[in-house]
Amino acid sequence: MSEKSNGVARKRNAQLSIRINDSLYEEYKSLLDREGISMTSDIESYISQRIGRTLKADNVIDFTEVLKQQQQEIEVLKKQQQQEIEELRAMLGELKADWPQKTSNSKAS
Repeated sequence: MSEKSNGVARKRNAQLSIRINDSLYEEYKSLLDREGISMTSDIESYISQRIGRTLKADNVIDFTEVLKQQQQEIEVLKKQQQQEIEELRAMLGELKADWPQKTSNSKAS
């Protein structure tokens, strides 16, 4: 089953079934009717934004959202890298502290 939006055919081959409060559903449906948006399009848009695939009305990827997501990923990687550096420094400090003892033992043999 496909639906045309802005002249572009979109395939829909998955189905989502949820149970929600009936008054919440009616309010949501009423809001979408006033805005002229189909429930399917609104839910697809929400899901796309949540997984980082924000699309404009003309199906062009919103690069600002992609860049924000990549910057967040870079920050996470920087923190991980900094933590690894600190762990290596701690291990190196332990090795340096043990160094004089190891050299004196090797001279005695």
